[in-house]
Amino acid sequence: MIELKKFSEEHLERTYLWMQDGKLKESFLLEKEVDWESHLSWFEGLKKDDSQRMFAIVYEGEHVGNVGLKNVDLKNKNAESWIYLGETKYRGKGIARKSLETLNLQMKGEVTKLYARIADFNVPSLKTFISAGYHLEGILQKEIFFKGEFLNIYRLSIIL
Repeated sequence: MIELKKFSEEHLERTYLWMQDGKLKESFLLEKEVDWESHLSWFEGLKKDDSQRMFAIVYEGEHVGNVGLKNVDLKNKNAESWIYLGETKYRGKGIARKSLETLNLQMKGEVTKLYARIADFNVPSLKTFISAGYHLEGILQKEIFFKGEFLNIYRLSIIL
């Protein structure tokens, strides 16, 4: 069973450990190192930021990843969604897809559209969002400069 719980202090330590994983950080286009102090500072900012929503993904009682929204725009009723599974042993089991579907249901009525921006090299993430009902809106050519090269960004969306 998958449950989305509001992200809280109890999820900080595990999330911090996941943010030490170079491959996971790369999938989020995060180049900087994450130390404990900056992680705590990020969490304090998150609690005060109405443009973000974050949830811990709990699978069979274990915190296995996080999912959320950023750039929440209630005027235009849209938001950018994101997800990652930090516990590698749970990847490829449909947990991310089901978590996105659960997030979609929770947001229905509050927003009309969710979208995702995914780097062209992140094929697993592209497949996950498509399996959760997102559709390709377009490809932003050479949108982001990351690790010495320009990347294309796929923009996907779902109408709730």
